[in-house]
Amino acid sequence: MKKMSAFALVSCFALSLFITSQACAGDDWQKVGELAKDGAGRISVNKTISYCKIVGMAEVSVVNTLIIFKGGDNKSYPLTAKLKKGEAREVSVGDKINVTDISASVDRGAVELYVK
Repeated sequence: MKKMSAFALVSCFALSLFITSQACAGDDWQKVGELAKDGAGRISVNKTISYCKIVGMAEVSVVNTLIIFKGGDNKSYPLTAKLKKGEAREVSVGDKINVTDISASVDRGAVELYVK
């Protein structure tokens, strides 16, 4: 059996990470950003969406609230979600809502945010 070159090994690893991230998010979902504990901020979305998905990135991530901004208005969605790494929570935010920004109160760990 032949030995694999370092380049081939790294290429295979990178491809597997890409495939895993795509499988996790699904084809419809678009990643808009990441938030971490004490990393308060808003993520610019500027899209018409109906759903938001929050995916845990740390061993344990705790999210209490998802906040959707529509221009000057905002709406909070209470979650109290304790997510393991890779675990996801989907939130329906309405039927084709024009969203300018999105945020979440992350009390522990870090999360990725996806919309569709």
